[in-house]
Amino acid sequence: MTTLAAVAAIVSGAASATAAAAPALFLHMFASSSGFALPARRGHFDLILTRGASRRRVAVFHWCLSISPGLCCWLLLAVMEGSVYGSSSLRSPGALKAVALASTLPWAFNTRVARQSGAVAWAVAASMAEGLRGLSPVVLGLLAPWRLDAPIWSSGGAVVGWVPVVIAAAGALGAAIIAIDRMDVPLESGQ
Repeated sequence: MTTLAAVAAIVSGAASATAAAAPALFLHMFASSSGFALPARRGHFDLILTRGASRRRVAVFHWCLSISPGLCCWLLLAVMEGSVYGSSSLRSPGALKAVALASTLPWAFNTRVARQSGAVAWAVAASMAEGLRGLSPVVLGLLAPWRLDAPIWSSGGAVVGWVPVVIAAAGALGAAIIAIDRMDVPLESGQ
């Protein structure tokens, strides 16, 4: 529904693409914050793991499935903006960095806790940071990547290069996959 509303706003010209896509990116952060430990304790991955698949492979596949709805929505919005306006701000380096962070960090932070806990904590921290006076726009932009109008993202992403974003995203993702691989998963008793 959010994506359809964003497409309508882009096509009608009622909002810029970055303003229309911000709610979709915010919801993408919650979708990617799916959690791994709770489904594992409930036995959701048992059939896959007993067939010989490694936990790392299962974790990567779980991450891909968790981020796929949001990435599909983002791709649709970028294609619609490109077809309507001829260019796409949603494919700019800054916007792609924001999507990379929203796709990796919530999933990585949420591997051991309940579903969407990491995204809720991130949203609360970003909301609290917006109320602080004198906070650097770079810090605010990193705390709230769905705010694509922040200088960190809208200036073509020149404020923060690809290297720190890749290090943050890949580092968090790699650490989460290693933690999942080493995680002790006691099964919950049946109810």
